[in-house]
Amino acid sequence: MFVALDQSTAQVADARISAVDSVTTPSWKNGHPFWVRVKPGTHRFAIVSKANYQFSGPLITWNEGRREITIPEMKPRHVYIARYHWVQQRPAMQIEDLGENPDFSLVFGLPGVNDNRYRAEF
Repeated sequence: MFVALDQSTAQVADARISAVDSVTTPSWKNGHPFWVRVKPGTHRFAIVSKANYQFSGPLITWNEGRREITIPEMKPRHVYIARYHWVQQRPAMQIEDLGENPDFSLVFGLPGVNDNRYRAEF
């Protein structure tokens, strides 16, 4: 499994996986996914990152970065995370392997209020 995450704390940001091995991920309903499952082996991921959303009346602006990364020899039942942050209006990334069957969840919403956890399960 591959996951794209934002490491920013002072910015509203979004990272989505737009393609895996040159195949576009579905985006018609909710946008590109935050995580994808892949078979073991070497895979290439395209990530679209957005940050610094600014609202001015009817106009919305933001910074957007696109990046491709390759992860060699991904192992079965492992979770790999692209942790990114913004440096001079460009996304910088670090890849981390959390190991086999880690206790990992994506959390959406406000902690303790309406947080929804989606656990990585194999």
